[in-house]
Amino acid sequence: MWMRRLVLAAAVAVAVAIVTEGPRPTAGSTAALVALLNGIPEHGNTLGQPTAPVTVTEFGDLACPIGRGFARGSEALLISNEVATGRAKLVYRGFETASATANAGAYAASQIAARAAGLQDRAWYYILLFYERQRAETTRYVTEGFMRGIAAAVPGLKLARWQAARREAALAAAVVADGRAASAAGVTGTPAIFVSGRRGTLQFSDPNTAVPTLPQIQSLIARVS
Repeated sequence: MWMRRLVLAAAVAVAVAIVTEGPRPTAGSTAALVALLNGIPEHGNTLGQPTAPVTVTEFGDLACPIGRGFARGSEALLISNEVATGRAKLVYRGFETASATANAGAYAASQIAARAAGLQDRAWYYILLFYERQRAETTRYVTEGFMRGIAAAVPGLKLARWQAARREAALAAAVVADGRAASAAGVTGTPAIFVSGRRGTLQFSDPNTAVPTLPQIQSLIARVS
């Protein structure tokens, strides 16, 4: 849901106990993600060349259906057209908007799981696979088995190392820091897109839609470059 308030402290406490406009890879397949992400460097929650002149930041909730639509459309196009070419890098940060009562605590657990994959430079595989496998908000689906299933599908991810990393306090603290940063920036829904470059930072805003198109993101990139 678009306007649900952030509830981070309780969530963390619970947690711690694709594609071009032309030919499109089959949504949801690991092969499609490999085709999309192969050759693009990852580090932590960042996808793209560290020297890219522009940073596109998504504040997202992996259980948000609007975020899923963005990931499968405009974001995949952004990766293919701007990130893969080194013109921009993409950063994922968390902000809770879609965790329904049926999945209480799932927000922090899912964000920590993605960051744990990021310790092996596989966060974006985990993020995009989660979006693809997302189910209805009112369905209690974000279980340990669900998250492990995603991890098992991430190419090259060492499961035992990923599992151990999820207990690291630093990852839970990073999730809390993401939420605070989003709130400080005035974020009220996901996905929230910020584009930063040498001319400053701009937030995508359109009264008609929550999801930017690739041309709209490219326009912001041009303005901050």
